[in-house]
Amino acid sequence: MDEREKRIFKSARELFFRYGFKKTSLDEIISHAKVGKGAIYEFFKNKEKLFKSVVIKEYDNLFNSLNELMASEIDPGEKLLMYVYARIKYIKEVIVTQIAVREVFEELKSTYDQMFPINIKEVEILGSILEHGQRNNIFRLGNTEEYAKLISEIIQRFEMSWIKMKSKEAEKKIESLFRLLLDGLLV
Repeated sequence: MDEREKRIFKSARELFFRYGFKKTSLDEIISHAKVGKGAIYEFFKNKEKLFKSVVIKEYDNLFNSLNELMASEIDPGEKLLMYVYARIKYIKEVIVTQIAVREVFEELKSTYDQMFPINIKEVEILGSILEHGQRNNIFRLGNTEEYAKLISEIIQRFEMSWIKMKSKEAEKKIESLFRLLLDGLLV
């Protein structure tokens, strides 16, 4: 990444996290990054592309940390729970704590969900957990990719409420929901 691109990216991330997508203008990012107006268009076609770039980087960081966790050889059902716990914990500790106002996070999350209705990386991780469980005759599944998409949608639907809860309360809710789900998957 070129030095100007890094400054633009860092400024965009900071301003998106402070004010949200809608209230952050390209002019503000340009001013904050101390670059010329043409520089932003050299690297990013528009505000949406810049925002996508920032969000993809954040989610890449999240999924890279989750992939390390997923490499362990534990029971697939427990791994699925660990995945959801770690995902919510990461978002609370790394992303939400850096965002000044919770409404900004909700707006950024909503914008992200509209841009990426299916989270490909998450579906891949969940699919690998499900496939591991199916190979070891722990889960009974048909199409693991479809189940992975469904679980990803479930996580997205409940994510905001889990993030707002205290950690222990969120873990109990997650465990209850996923125990119910897992009971339907078990052989």
